[in-house]
Parts: sequence; structure tokens; C-alpha cells
Amino acid sequence: MGFLGGSQSEQRSETKIPAWLEKAGEQVYQDYALPLANQPFTPYTGQMVADLPSYYNTAFQNIQNNQGAGGGALSNAINNANAMTQFTGGYNPATVTAANATLTPYSQAALNQYMNPYAQYVIASGQQAIRDDADIQAQNSYGQAALMGALGTREQVRQDDIAANRMAVLGDFTANQMAMNYANAQNQFNLANQLGLNQQFGNIANQMAVQNQNNANALNAANFGLGVNQQNNANLLAQAQLQGALGQQQQAMGLQDVNALLKAGQLQGMYDQNVLDANYGEFMRQQQDPFTKLQALNQTLGSIPFGQTTTQTYKPSFWENMGTITQGVGTIMAASDVRLKKDIQYLGKHEKGFGVYKWNWNDDAKAMGVNDRTVGVIAQELIDYVPEAVSVHPKGYLQVNYNLLAGL
Repeated sequence: MGFLGGSQSEQRSETKIPAWLEKAGEQVYQDYALPLANQPFTPYTGQMVADLPSYYNTAFQNIQNNQGAGGGALSNAINNANAMTQFTGGYNPATVTAANATLTPYSQAALNQYMNPYAQYVIASGQQAIRDDADIQAQNSYGQAALMGALGTREQVRQDDIAANRMAVLGDFTANQMAMNYANAQNQFNLANQLGLNQQFGNIANQMAVQNQNNANALNAANFGLGVNQQNNANLLAQAQLQGALGQQQQAMGLQDVNALLKAGQLQGMYDQNVLDANYGEFMRQQQDPFTKLQALNQTLGSIPFGQTTTQTYKPSFWENMGTITQGVGTIMAASDVRLKKDIQYLGKHEKGFGVYKWNWNDDAKAMGVNDRTVGVIAQELIDYVPEAVSVHPKGYLQVNYNLLAGL
């Protein structure tokens, strides 16, 4: 509540422990609690962790014994696999070869053997005929020049032309004859090489035919041997696979036995540990028993009802006191009209916003029988905040219902 707020209640409780109960508590402390607190620590001397079951030792030994189990079968399988061979029968395609064909290399010596041995005589005869013809032309020209009296420089020039022409004709004749002879020799040389190649190719073809037949025979023999070898390899492979499977199965069976032993050891270990845990639990229950009894005594003493008294004091608020006062003097004392007051002093503000004052009653109030110094509100101000608490007195003054203000 705010300034000059509402009523307040004061509550006070007092607890009294009976003498017999207080004595019983002291006895519990002296006879039970204190001796327990002074007791030395009692260690547990029993076994707390179970021993390793014998099944585990057997399983571990079997694991060691199972190392390499089936190794013999696997070794035999590997040996059989390694025994598989690849049969070739001696067939090697690289052995198929042909005879080397040879050609006569071209040279002047090789070509000369095909030259016409009579070509020189033909050329010499032709050259002589050309010379003779040129001599006749020169003599005829000289004779005509002599008859005409034209011997001299001009005739000499003509004789030079005849000689030059003769040399040109001789050169052309000789070159043509030699070319024809060389061409004929070249044709003979090429023909001889071609005939030699044809003969050599025929020999190569015959050799290749014989070689192909030999290779075919070797290949057939190799295929036959390869088929036999493949069958042998298949048999060895099947045997190796069977031996490998047997080795793995042998090892797997050993592991199954180990797992069975481990499970049996686990069950035995759990049982042994449960027995040890039960013994330890019983020891702890014995150690805890005195504390359990002490706790039961404390709970019993604590549950006994004590002699307890509770007193509550009620303090009325300022407004309730004002209501009580006004009820004793009638409705005039409830008057809070500012026109009936003097010497008004401001004391503070209520949390609702209106002020609280103290005053003396004026002569008009005294004429109405009111002459006590009092504290309260001014009706003209209160009507703006709590209008329901303000009313008009039959004599025209404003009055206040302080009982309504007591709840604020």
C-alpha cells in the first residue's frame, strides 16, 4: 500500500519441544550417532573380480593351434596350380621364311656382256662410207671451181663447210648406232633379270608351300597337345580348388569351436562375478545397517508433533480508523469539505494521486459540534480521483466515505 495504506497482519509462531523428546534426541546422538562417526573404516577383504574361466584358456590355446590350420591343403593347391603349364608344341610362326630373291646389279661391265660384238665393225664401215662421200663432194666442188676459175678463198670456205658437214654426219651416225646398241643391250639385260626373278620366285613359292604344309602339321600337333594340356590343367585346377576349400573349411571349424568355448567362458564368468557382487553387496548392507537404524530413529523423532502456538495481530489502516471515528460522531465527522477546515497542512500523496492533509475545524464546523484536530482528505480534491467516495451532506457540505478509501 502507499502512504497511509491499508491494514496489516502480524503473525508470530513459537515452538516448544517437550522435555522427554529433547532427552530422547540427546540419547540418540550420544548412543548411536557419535559412536558411528567414530568407527574406523572397514575395508572389504573379499574377492571383487572373478577369475578368468578355464574355457577362455582353452579357447585361447585353440586359437594358437588353429593358426595355419589347412595350410597343408592350401600348399598342395598352390603346387597344383603352379604345375599347370602352357603347351606350345614347338610351333613358332617366325620360322616361316622365304628364299631371298637376288637381282644382278646394274653396271657397265654387266651391260657390256649384252652389247653386240659386231657393232664396232658396222659403225666403222658406216663412218668410212661417210668419209668417202665427203671426199667425193670436195673433189667435185674443187673441179667445178677450177673450170670456173674460182679457186681461192671462196673455194677454201666451201671445202671447210664440206669437212664440217662430214664431221657432223659422222657424229650423228656414230651416236645413233651406239644408242641402238645400248638400247638393245639394256633390253637384253632386263630380260635376263626378269627371267632370273621368275625362276627365283618359283623356287620361293615351292619352298613356301612346303613350309606352309610343315607349319600346318606342326600347328595341328600343337593344338592336339594344347588340348591335352588344357585338360590336365583343368584337372589340376579343380583339385587345387577342392584342396583350398577343404583347408578353409578346416580352419572355419576350428574357429567355431573357439567361439563355443568363448561363449561358455562368458556365461561362467558372468555367474562367478554375480556371486562376488552378491557377497560385496551383503557386506555393504551390513556396514550400512547401523546408519539405516539411526535414520529410522531420527525420522521417528522428527515425526512427533511438538507443542506449537501461533499468534496473529491485526493492525487497522488509517482509513479504517477514520471510518471508526466518523461512525462515533455521525455524518458530520465524515465531512471533509474544505469549507469546514482551516490550518490545512499537506502531508503527502496517496498512490492514487490525491493528497492527504491535516487541519483544524473552523467555526462553522465547531458550530456543528466538531472541534477535534484530524487527518484525512479534502472532498473537493478526492472527487476527481474517487468520485464514488464523495457525497453531499443534507446541509450542503461534501462528505467522504472513508470506509471506501480503506480498500485502496
